Amino acid sequence: MLRLTNNNDRLQNFKKRQFMTKNTDSSNKTWSKRTFQIPWWVYLLFAVCSYCILQYILPSMFAGQQELENYIQMAQKAAPIIAIAFLLPAAHALYQNDKPSAASPDLDENKRT
Repeated sequence: MLRLTNNNDRLQNFKKRQFMTKNTDSSNKTWSKRTFQIPWWVYLLFAVCSYCILQYILPSMFAGQQELENYIQMAQKAAPIIAIAFLLPAAHALYQNDKPSAASPDLDENKRT
C-alpha cells in the first residue's frame, strides 16, 4: 500500500512539473503556427502542381488502362478541391505575413479628404 501511494505521489508531482514549466522552444509550436510560416507562394506552387498533375498529367499517363479509368476520373474531379485546400492556407499566409508600411502615401491622402 505504501508503495502504491508513493507512485501516485510521484505521478502527481510529475504532472505538476509538466504544467508549471514553460517551454519556449520553437520546435514545440503548434501545427498551425508551423504551417503558416511557409511562404504563401509555396502553397500556390503546390496548388498549381497538384491541379495540373491530377487534371492533365495522370490521365495522359494512364490513358489506355481501363482498370484505372474510374480512379482517373475521380482524380480529375478532386483536382479543384485539392487545389483549393492549398490556396486557402496560401491566402492566410499572405495576409498573416503582409505588414502594411508605416509611411504609406495612400493612407495619408485618405485622411486629408
